Amino acid sequence: MAFKKRQLILLSLVAVICVAAFLNWKFNTTDNPLGLPDTEDSESTAKNLGEAKLVNGEGGVDVEVSAPVESDEYFTEARLNRQKTRDEALALLEEVTADKNNPEDIRKQAASDISQIAKSVETEGKIENLVKAKGFDDCVTVLSTDSIHVIVKTKGLVDSEVAQIKEIVLGQTELTGEQIKIVEIK
Repeated sequence: MAFKKRQLILLSLVAVICVAAFLNWKFNTTDNPLGLPDTEDSESTAKNLGEAKLVNGEGGVDVEVSAPVESDEYFTEARLNRQKTRDEALALLEEVTADKNNPEDIRKQAASDISQIAKSVETEGKIENLVKAKGFDDCVTVLSTDSIHVIVKTKGLVDSEVAQIKEIVLGQTELTGEQIKIVEIK
């Protein structure tokens, strides 16, 4: 009985940690999920904010155009927020795996979660490097279990560039085209 109660408590703790990490990421950004700042500098900018287009009809990719921002600052801040959230989650998961009082299956799940985070970090890094190798000035990726956001610094994406980014993501992940979101920062 005590063993099941302890498992339930640990599972609840892991769930709360995951929710806390997500909320930390969500509330450290502005009202939109990618942390793009709200600007109302000009009417032409406002028309493009949040605009999406579907490329390649079947298996297409959503492309969002953001308002002009200090792109270097955005990319630096996005990387720092992503790393801070991961560090907090990893610290909590490491505590769970290190505590010998925790049941073996809980420690194994925490170790598996740590491994998954490490795999995500590696995949995001590969995608970012490959996108930069295609000529983009900067790139940040945010990989989750069911989608990826690729944020690129560009003066304007053309269909061939969207296809290149999509090909890179498809080659590095098991996601489908519908799960890929590309956001351009001008």
